[in-house]
Amino acid sequence: MKKKIIGICVLTLLIGTVIPLSAQNITSDYEKYVQPALLSGGFFNKYGGSGTDAFKEIDLTHDGCYIAVGETQVGDTRDAWMVKIDSVGEVIWEITHGTSAGWDGLFPVITTSDGGYLGGGWFYNSSQEDFDALLIKTNEDGEVSWIETYGGEGRDEFFGLLETGNGYFCVGISFSFSDSKNGYLAKVDFDGNLIWQKIFEKEGFITELDEIIVSNVNDGYIFILHRVGF
Repeated sequence: MKKKIIGICVLTLLIGTVIPLSAQNITSDYEKYVQPALLSGGFFNKYGGSGTDAFKEIDLTHDGCYIAVGETQVGDTRDAWMVKIDSVGEVIWEITHGTSAGWDGLFPVITTSDGGYLGGGWFYNSSQEDFDALLIKTNEDGEVSWIETYGGEGRDEFFGLLETGNGYFCVGISFSFSDSKNGYLAKVDFDGNLIWQKIFEKEGFITELDEIIVSNVNDGYIFILHRVGF
């Protein structure tokens, strides 16, 4: 049966939230969340080097570990960063990908059915001075299977991933196909080859696809989309 794609749109007209940070907030959160986790067998670790490093997303692996992705500082730039962590928080392996020309990163990550991992994000294309959407596929040992970029001459990024029976759905944003930010949906095969791509555009709005989830309704898929009016 042919799968259908269903969109859920969240319309946002005004965003203005400020969250104050203080030592009291941090101490309170540690006592409320971290200490109970440690007492029940959890762990609290820091990762990265002396620069600014950040995990954007983490997923469970088939062997009871964790796979995390984000960005790590290299000089004045950032590299895309993928780290596998065992059940007690120790690093099993990590890989980076980037150049000295720009700021690269991974945002979503999924554990794939072949036992490996797929990270999505952005890669700075120095020839066009903007970002391409990025996919990095590895096996379970962190060996890179393939790296591909997608999009056009503008800024393109992936924020969500989903494995299907014949490849992967990738969702995010694109500035490559019009003058404004549009939702971006791409379908690639298991080797990273682009099968098709689709832009979600509405005049007077900027659009972003944030996440895609499985739905059993009508044997289709649901993706989460938001729009900001201007």
